[in-house]
Amino acid sequence: MKEPAPPGVLQEKAVQIDGTPLVMLLEDEINTCELLEAIIRQEGYSVVSAHNLKEADEIFKKITPSVLILDIILPDGDGIQYLGKLP
Repeated sequence: MKEPAPPGVLQEKAVQIDGTPLVMLLEDEINTCELLEAIIRQEGYSVVSAHNLKEADEIFKKITPSVLILDIILPDGDGIQYLGKLP
């Protein structure tokens, strides 16, 4: 029987693009977001970004990233509380 994933690890539905794990970036500061996107891509990962919790919800309805990097203070809520609400 398969071992359950550790808490906070979304392995079952994690999306990969061309075999590359998908990183979701949740950051409201555009310049910071663009810089982090470039670094993530340079390291060989695919990346999708959201700038607020509403956008993040829309993305999570469609895909489950392998990794989530999130800001704590967002314009429409708290990143840590949001993390606790994810499946």
